[in-house]
Amino acid sequence: MTQVQSSQEQIQGVFNVSYEITNHLLGGVSLHVDLHVAGKQVTGFGRVFQATSKPVNVLSKLNGEWSYMCTMSSCNILVVLDGVGLNGAENTKVRMSLADNWQSGAASFQYLFNGEWHECEIAKVELSEPSSISKLAEVTTEYAKKTLV
Repeated sequence: MTQVQSSQEQIQGVFNVSYEITNHLLGGVSLHVDLHVAGKQVTGFGRVFQATSKPVNVLSKLNGEWSYMCTMSSCNILVVLDGVGLNGAENTKVRMSLADNWQSGAASFQYLFNGEWHECEIAKVELSEPSSISKLAEVTTEYAKKTLV
């Protein structure tokens, strides 16, 4: 991505971010997501993958939104996404709780494979590619200051 494109995205408030969501078990299932954040909307694509023991490859177009999830001691970013496959049928559900800098967190996700729903309840979310994540964190922090007061 060129510097000009990056600046235009920041001005328009569109941010791209990619995460790897996995339980880090050998041969376990993972979910890679490439997301676009514009305002409170989150869209993008996801791929559930498992190479061994019933190989899995589920592709999804993702759509959802983010919000704040606060307790007395902290605030996290909650991202809720639903995904549909090439046939237009729902095939993925994702809930991510991210640190307020958008760089890491925890997630649970469900995916439809061979007509059956499967669930990964406790997975680690890690930023997979450097992006405009620091600007996204800055913009959402400013938003929080205005709306949570």
